[in-house]
Amino acid sequence: MGNQRYIQAVAGTFLFLLMFCGVSVVYASDDHDSHWDWGDQGGRYSFCDQNWGGWWNRFNFCNDRHSEKPPLVYLFATKYAIKAGKSTTLYWDAKRADSCTVSGSGWSGSRPIKAEEIVSPAVTTTYIITCTNTFGSYTDSATITVKGVIPPPPPPPAPELSLGALPLIVIVGNTSTLSWSSTNATTCEASGGWSGTKILSSNEIVAISATTTYSLACGNGIATTSKSVTVDAVIPPPPPVDACLNIEGVQETIPNGYHLDSGQCVPDIPETLDLCSNIEGEQTTIPDGYHAEGSECLPDAVPPTGIDHVVINEVYYDVDAVHGVETTGSNNNEWIELYNGTGAPVDIGGWKISDANATDTLPSIILPDGGSVIITGTSTTASFWDFHGAPVIVLNSAIGNSLSNTGDVVYLSNISGVVDAVSYGENTDAFSPSVIDVVEGHSIQRIDPDVDTDTATDWEGSEVPTSGSLGPVVPI
Repeated sequence: MGNQRYIQAVAGTFLFLLMFCGVSVVYASDDHDSHWDWGDQGGRYSFCDQNWGGWWNRFNFCNDRHSEKPPLVYLFATKYAIKAGKSTTLYWDAKRADSCTVSGSGWSGSRPIKAEEIVSPAVTTTYIITCTNTFGSYTDSATITVKGVIPPPPPPPAPELSLGALPLIVIVGNTSTLSWSSTNATTCEASGGWSGTKILSSNEIVAISATTTYSLACGNGIATTSKSVTVDAVIPPPPPVDACLNIEGVQETIPNGYHLDSGQCVPDIPETLDLCSNIEGEQTTIPDGYHAEGSECLPDAVPPTGIDHVVINEVYYDVDAVHGVETTGSNNNEWIELYNGTGAPVDIGGWKISDANATDTLPSIILPDGGSVIITGTSTTASFWDFHGAPVIVLNSAIGNSLSNTGDVVYLSNISGVVDAVSYGENTDAFSPSVIDVVEGHSIQRIDPDVDTDTATDWEGSEVPTSGSLGPVVPI
């Protein structure tokens, strides 16, 4: 035990002398040789850096010796070359440092003495760390090379804005509604007839006192879009002036047939004018059937009436069961009506009535002006019809070869030739187009017995035959 204490005392004295003389045992880490060397080499580990423990730590000269040197710091990265958009990890470790700060693009501020940090530079960047203590500072750096370039983010889309007003024309004192809508914008500012910050889309009612332009600008920090709308103000028209206070309602002008008298509208009194001095009483208009000659009114000339020949006025060719039968023999209830509108009596004795196949001669009979005669095959025909007093010629045989129900022609002739003719249905011997065929029990009849143009337009169908009456025609 005594020898051991002696050896420790000698060793302690020896080491004290070494420290006093500035000599230390150093691990030469700077040149990476794995051996101990004498002298103050400034290496990573000195004698005082070793943990001798026990009694050695009771002495303060190692601690004092440590604080007299500036710090050391080493900065390195897991990857010194990366692709754009990738990351790497920085590591650092400082000795004898009280604090550390960093600098470089996107890297700044205080950092722990020993730590790691992930970085993602967009371009080649040098990262710098500086650690300090009372006796100085030490700086290290690491450069990260970035291959490729991260494209910058696209700019935000341009703002879009719509601005309108309804109505666009306003009577002074009334209102209009402004409406706007924006997209890709973050703020909207109003100017002109209004002001202030507006929300991105909304409506606003504005009072109109004069023609005003309203403007709005919406932007997103990169671009701005502006719109304007003008609301026209009009002065209302003055209220209407009542020209006739004595007449109900507002009369803006004096009504026709009135005149103003002492501030009131009174009816005009028309002047009397006798247009016909030769007619008893006051005639303010020309009477019907008269015309003016000077101050007198004379009767209009009566146009001549009638036509210059006897006409076939009605043909009943398709007999129904109610009005008899139709055969080729004497018992045939078909009939034809002739009419005289010539203005004078006509003797039709010796005249002929024909169809497309046969002819019958008429007995002597005088037709008065405006008179009719019925031609039929049998006397029983008169029992089925009211011929209104017209004479009836009985042929005792069918008219012609019996009138066809689908189409035929009827001729009335005298010694001079054909006086009148009519075609109906399928037949077009008299004229074309022919009179339209009618259904059973109906007849064809002239529209006006005093008109003969030898065309189908003179004729129409009659639902109720009117033989001998010249009465009104009931069209089919």
